[in-house]
Amino acid sequence: MEYQSDFDQLLAEIAHLKRQNTSRTTKEIVQEEIIDQLTVLLQSSHQQIHELTVSNLELAQLSYTDGLTSLYNHRFMMERCRSEFNRAKRYNSGLSCVLIDIDNFKLFNDAYGHQFGDFVLKKLGALLKKTARSSDICGRYGGEEFIILIPLALKEAMEYVLRLHSTIAEHVFSDGENSARITVSIGLADYRCDMQVWNELISRADQVLYLAKNSGRNMVRIWTETNDEPEEIIDNGSVNNLRKQFTDIYLQVKSSYVESTNALLKTIDAKVHLPPYSWQRPWVSESRKLKS
Repeated sequence: MEYQSDFDQLLAEIAHLKRQNTSRTTKEIVQEEIIDQLTVLLQSSHQQIHELTVSNLELAQLSYTDGLTSLYNHRFMMERCRSEFNRAKRYNSGLSCVLIDIDNFKLFNDAYGHQFGDFVLKKLGALLKKTARSSDICGRYGGEEFIILIPLALKEAMEYVLRLHSTIAEHVFSDGENSARITVSIGLADYRCDMQVWNELISRADQVLYLAKNSGRNMVRIWTETNDEPEEIIDNGSVNNLRKQFTDIYLQVKSSYVESTNALLKTIDAKVHLPPYSWQRPWVSESRKLKS
């Protein structure tokens, strides 16, 4: 910084003047004391300026960073969406908006507690940042919702979203005390040349996200141009989830069948080993005793 070099130069000049005074008069001694005091004041001012600069940088970072997830906050993401939209419109380049919502997060908080819920939000934010490219912009949209701006056309963005959906479903969130998996609903919309305002992009992503949640959650939906109707995507996460459900049902039925078969075999085995004549009526044996 400029003030840093000026400060160092001034200190050097003061030190040079002090070295030149070989024989000192009373006036010179007083002047030297004044110089020492000025040096201390300069050093104190330098420290204060440094601390103020650091504080300003921290405040600037807080102004666009979410305190919990360390992702960009809602305000910053809206500003970036506007600028990215204008860029896409100017150069006719690709831009996709992804909205992510954790399914049943209120019930999750009730079951595990808000502290673990905050832990999951923080780790999910880190997971989004880790899986995203350097050119992607990740932020917290609000509550349990996240937003990603991807400077790609719909097809390429869709491939990333499907991988992300599966990655989240397979990830285990653990803080050492609690462990849990979550599912998310995702809405995806891309820039179209007929859009007039930047927030229309987010509005479309939000509408298909709403439909994904109302259609059963744990799915991805994209905005399509055909009659302005959204289209559902069946992704690997949903397929794996269905496969797991069918496997669980099969194992339960198989276990029940084996238990029933074993019980039937035990019953048959018990009947085969009954003692002779035990099937006769009791009064038959009693009549025989009387005749004898």
